[in-house]
Amino acid sequence: MVEWNTLKAAFPVTTSSGSRILLTTRDHNLASQVDSNNPPHQLRPLTREESWQLFNQAVHFPPKWKMLAKEILSKYKGSPLAIICLMLGKDENTAQELKRVIQYINQNDTASIRTYTIGCADKLPSHLSHCLSCFKVFPRDFKIPTRRLIAMWIAEGLVHIRDKTTEPYEDVAPVRDKATEYEDVANTYLSELIDRDIVQVVERKVDGRVKTCCLHKDLQEPIRSKSMTLDQRRLADHLNCYDPSFRFIHSDSSDFPDSYKKLISILSFDSGEGYKPGEEIGNFLRKGIAGGFFQLLQVLDLERVFRPELPKTIGKLSKLRYLGLRWTYLESIPTSIGNLLNLQTLDVKHTYVRTLPHSIWKLQELRHLYFSQNYLSKLMCQQGRRSSLKKLQTLWGVFVDKDSPLKDGLDKFTSLRKLGLAFQLEKEDQKALADGILKLKHLQSLRLRSIDELGEPHALALESLSALERLSSLNLFGKLVPSIIPELPKNLTDLTLSASFLQEDPMPKLEKLQNLKSLCFHSNSYTGNKMLWMLELEDWDVEGKAMQNLRELEIRSCTKLNAPSGLGHLKTLTELKLTNMPEGFVTTITETMRQVWVGINHPPKITPVNWKSQE
Repeated sequence: MVEWNTLKAAFPVTTSSGSRILLTTRDHNLASQVDSNNPPHQLRPLTREESWQLFNQAVHFPPKWKMLAKEILSKYKGSPLAIICLMLGKDENTAQELKRVIQYINQNDTASIRTYTIGCADKLPSHLSHCLSCFKVFPRDFKIPTRRLIAMWIAEGLVHIRDKTTEPYEDVAPVRDKATEYEDVANTYLSELIDRDIVQVVERKVDGRVKTCCLHKDLQEPIRSKSMTLDQRRLADHLNCYDPSFRFIHSDSSDFPDSYKKLISILSFDSGEGYKPGEEIGNFLRKGIAGGFFQLLQVLDLERVFRPELPKTIGKLSKLRYLGLRWTYLESIPTSIGNLLNLQTLDVKHTYVRTLPHSIWKLQELRHLYFSQNYLSKLMCQQGRRSSLKKLQTLWGVFVDKDSPLKDGLDKFTSLRKLGLAFQLEKEDQKALADGILKLKHLQSLRLRSIDELGEPHALALESLSALERLSSLNLFGKLVPSIIPELPKNLTDLTLSASFLQEDPMPKLEKLQNLKSLCFHSNSYTGNKMLWMLELEDWDVEGKAMQNLRELEIRSCTKLNAPSGLGHLKTLTELKLTNMPEGFVTTITETMRQVWVGINHPPKITPVNWKSQE
């Protein structure tokens, strides 16, 4: 502070020219005292993906030394300055040089590299401490999807929304507006853990939200060895014969301990091949339910367990809120699921489940319902008294035909935020469907696929979507008749078009979407010969000041496309993905990258993808 107090007198407090002074420092206390009226902005560490991208931009090395390079990155915990300074001037590395760098780090691993102390985890408020304890059930070095983590927090009742008028009390989650959704509050909890350097971001989505995360490397052992309040009420099968639960799940033992009567969460990570994992977890659940155990269970997460044999008595788990069956390849769900009246999330994405029992309509607490769109999964009509699942926020992967209750009944799902549909409908029925969609004022993400009897793209009849003011992500598959490009919501951040067969250049309209961060044009999305600055079949020119927020760009299956000019205008681009593009096109882009993005310290990552070579 002494140096700053000496210097600050030379800087004017206010200026008529509008000039600004940006002070950067590693000392948080210094940053806090420089200007008491403006709190400092805390830069987040890079994710593993971002660190790897920066490392590749800073230094070039053969693929066979990839493991050595990743060992270097693991030491620096997302610090861009450390990565750049360490590798500066090392354009052509050898294996010996990389090993010397690792040796240097190990010999100089001081407190300045370790960005926090383990003690910070001991000072967490209770609501964050309970949430942190959930990380212990996931395997070490596991990329934890935030959707699973947050669903678990909510299902276990760890996320609290209190009335603003309620008096705050010590060591409790901050007061939230009642209108705030549980998922929003849960995301703030996660952000707090990330800001405290307790949780690390592994991957982020295009819109900046966290996709996967994990415990900080230095906190793995301290957290796992620490006894926490809810530890004895969770069971996680890591296929470890030393775990106390192993013999109950993977043998015929049925003398379950009394503690299993108080379990609130069961998770299985047995992703082995064959039918054995599914049979074993099925027998375990069947014996437990028959013996009067699991009556307090709130979370049953069997993601990636091959075809778990769900007992017909699963409906007796009356407290269950989360049932995760993604990637299990199940073919059916027991009809007793209709007795799970507290169920909030049912995830059968990436399964062979074609229809759900009619009893699904009884689940009035259901908030998230994921189907497997690839298998034309249907939501069947109700029997008897009609209900509308008014709390449903996510409805994803459902197939709609002329007999579907969703064809003209979407407007009843008034709380929907995320909607993904595939449909086979005539124009009039599509209009009824579209009218229902336009009434979903809370919608944030929308995916529509119009297909014919063979699954090929069909006409997609849509009118203006501009009334959906909260819509940020839009994915359309099918021939746009008429084109709705001029009528897209202004707040879109993510747009994907497939088989749209656009004949007029959409870019003069799309470039007005100032918030757009990701734009993907897939096969047959545009049939014209020239596009102003975006994807087309032959020529592509990028003009300045067009979509200055664009972060990711994909060009797919455009075999006649010449190397575009003006790519350097896309200064915020972080990744250019070239999918099924000619080898010459990829080579040209890769070799001229430095010249194209001249003056840019960190040009975008070029990612060639060839599906054919992966088959």
